[in-house]
Amino acid sequence: MDNVTITGIHEILRTYQKITSSQPIHWRTHKRAVITRYSLDYISSSYRENQYCPPPPTDPSAYEKEMFIVELSHLHTIYERIVYSLVSFPHSGDSNPMIYEMVDRLADDMELIDDSPVELRNYIEMLNRATQRTFNSSRITRHLFHALVRLGDFKEAEHALTSYLYLVGLQSQVTRETKDWGDAITIDKHGRASTIPFMNESLLKQLAEDALSESMLYTDKRYDHESVESIVNVLIAGVRMYCKYLRKGTEAVELAELAKIVLEVTGANNIIGSRLGGIVYRYLGVAYGLMASDTTDPEIRPTYHELAKKYLQQSITLDDKAWETHYQLAKQLAEMRDITDAFQSVAKSLEINPNHLPSWHLLVLLYSCPKQDDVFKALKVCELGLDEAKSLQLEWADDSEGYEQQLLLKLTHMLLVEIAQGTEAALVCQEEVFSMYGKLTMMDPEMTSSGSDTDGGVGGSDSFTSRRELVVSGSLGNICDTGNTTNNLSQPTGGEASLTVPTEQPVSSSSNGITTINSSLSSTSMQQPLKSTVNATRTSDPSGQSSMPSEKTNSHQNISNGRKALVGYPVSLSKKESLTSFHSVSTSLPSNQSIFQSTIPRKPQWTKLRRHQIQHILCLLWMTSAGTFLRQGRLDEALKAVEEAEKVNWTSEPHVWCLLGQVRLGQSRQEEAIEAFQKGLVADPNDTLCRLWLAKTFMEMGDLVVSEGILNNLTRGKGWNHPEAWYHLGDLYNKTNRMERAKNCLFYALELEDTEPIQPFSILPRCI
Repeated sequence: MDNVTITGIHEILRTYQKITSSQPIHWRTHKRAVITRYSLDYISSSYRENQYCPPPPTDPSAYEKEMFIVELSHLHTIYERIVYSLVSFPHSGDSNPMIYEMVDRLADDMELIDDSPVELRNYIEMLNRATQRTFNSSRITRHLFHALVRLGDFKEAEHALTSYLYLVGLQSQVTRETKDWGDAITIDKHGRASTIPFMNESLLKQLAEDALSESMLYTDKRYDHESVESIVNVLIAGVRMYCKYLRKGTEAVELAELAKIVLEVTGANNIIGSRLGGIVYRYLGVAYGLMASDTTDPEIRPTYHELAKKYLQQSITLDDKAWETHYQLAKQLAEMRDITDAFQSVAKSLEINPNHLPSWHLLVLLYSCPKQDDVFKALKVCELGLDEAKSLQLEWADDSEGYEQQLLLKLTHMLLVEIAQGTEAALVCQEEVFSMYGKLTMMDPEMTSSGSDTDGGVGGSDSFTSRRELVVSGSLGNICDTGNTTNNLSQPTGGEASLTVPTEQPVSSSSNGITTINSSLSSTSMQQPLKSTVNATRTSDPSGQSSMPSEKTNSHQNISNGRKALVGYPVSLSKKESLTSFHSVSTSLPSNQSIFQSTIPRKPQWTKLRRHQIQHILCLLWMTSAGTFLRQGRLDEALKAVEEAEKVNWTSEPHVWCLLGQVRLGQSRQEEAIEAFQKGLVADPNDTLCRLWLAKTFMEMGDLVVSEGILNNLTRGKGWNHPEAWYHLGDLYNKTNRMERAKNCLFYALELEDTEPIQPFSILPRCI
């Protein structure tokens, strides 16, 4: 089968049909399944070995991977239809090994395909169809969980994870009912209380022993058994989901502890190797680190910090070549203010993987601590990290998250420039940062399509533009109300420049019924407020900022056209049994050409969570700009930047309100400042800066009792590592003649100040 393409395989199938036309239908179908199955093996293996020969493209610009995806999808279309014609719902105690083999094959091939939401949703539909021919399959549930995580549908992923744990026997009704019996250790900004993790170790070990016993896992009667490695990988993926995306420390710790117990019970660490054990202990350390950062209980917080450090060090003992673990340990040590050891760990991470931008960013933040007393060294290291990012040529189409990290590193560079070279140089850097952000807004057509989001969840079709059209200055309490009480989108508050709302283009519908809206968000319009504020004289290049690069646009369009042409290849086995549509397998599904939506260009399309992150970055840029102007005493410019941050996100960014309160204090409007800080605490009751500035304002007004209560709660909770909070608490004790307490607080404030970076360590990714 050397150099066999989709045309050749289809010809083989048609020739085979002519030869076997006189044979029984059931026999012919089995043989077709064999041919198709081996064709799938051949295509996947040849692509992995760089020996794949694509079919002659109808569009010269179509490239190899696109051809491979189309060919692979057609074969999976054929194979699924054949399999479903051979199998039926199993009897009690039986299974459908042919379906399991088909699903495993498809899951392996999905690793060769980009994580486009359209393709992932079609993949999930295939898995759901497979469940209709099986009964409580843990294997299919595992694939479904991983697919939902990749898609970003975390609510459904949590349900799939729970189902999987029940199916493999690692969770029972007892564990579900008793997991929330512990004392609450923290309450997030949404009011959700987190309890001490469920740690009935004897019960968990018994569950693991029962679930992983040979009678249940390796008998011939149960084909749908799960290997230890598969179970542990699901648990690790669950920990990563809770740490990286959902910030649920309790759930993350419970899953990580369960993964550790599975390794201990089965001895899998010796059977499979130290690498898997190293990964389990790494995520165990990350989970405890997250819970330590979120807990408000000063008695148990140090315990969680030490456990996080202990498990990360144990992970390195098992696998000292994992740069991810060295980075996570460095970040944990930095949060514990162990700067010296953090330097060693992050240096090891960069030695193994010099392309990891968060490691560069962490190294910069460590050098920026006053204890190092070398801001020029921090600036030099930051420039080296940016040079490394430039050499990687990060673009949104290749690595959007990497581009975000580059943007955040550039933001830290701007703050270092302000200290080392002055304000004017920092303002030039501001313009560069906003120009970089402009590329982020052009990543996804859905960023400018209509949609709504009110639940703050993940997986919807929320759009940045729709939010900009709905949010106006003065929303929810008139954050920046300057006297204008009308909500006019076309008139910026106070008559200042504002982000331009893009004009919507006509709606067009594709042939498969999916509607798209052709609109774009000009990054040059986004830069106008900054330009008017700092009186910049340079103009941006409209060809590089206001639209997608024509070369990439044409490339994606040509790819789309090539895939449209390829799906027209004849793939039927007979006139009566057309296999041109995968959805002919199920009459309830709409007609389509393949398992993947071939008529849509495969551009990165972000989930709702990703769009929230982009909004957060823009809001962070404007808030950083406002902070720069505040430090210079330029209140009018600071207020304009706060207004722009408000238009991006005023409902969940408490620092926007905090900055507004600082502006009001500069204007000697203390009552309005207090109101702004309190509104920030409505957005996040645990926000450190809003609480700190509220306490400082009450101190200035002479209300020491209220200020002391706020500072006590702050330093016992999430502000335990904030030097300014301890300083003001010590100052308050000094004013009330409690000298011993004042001395202790002030000394501790000095220790924290020596290890306080130019940006908080929380700006770095919690989990990678």
